[in-house]
Amino acid sequence: MKRLRLEATGAILVILVPMLTACSAGGSSAGNMTCAEWLKLPAEVSSSLSGQRADIVKNMLREHHASTGPLNRAHLAMDIVRFCHVDDGGNQPNADQPIDKAAKWE
Repeated sequence: MKRLRLEATGAILVILVPMLTACSAGGSSAGNMTCAEWLKLPAEVSSSLSGQRADIVKNMLREHHASTGPLNRAHLAMDIVRFCHVDDGGNQPNADQPIDKAAKWE
């Protein structure tokens, strides 16, 4: 009986620990993505923001309880582009910084 209880406890821990770790680490936050990761995403060539980057921008705005309207999306996308720039020497000064630092959240 004791062994069965230990196995059940172990099974519960195997399921719960990764879930709790992900929640506490904030792993699902769009703003935790680094500039290096952002720059690896396909760049949109159309005049309107679409694709993976657009989804990330919308998620960041939602996480900060800001409007996801087109003007806010455009401003945040430009803030991220400026923050995650690649300089003339090909360096990425903010490569390891989270893109959440690109904006001044109020």
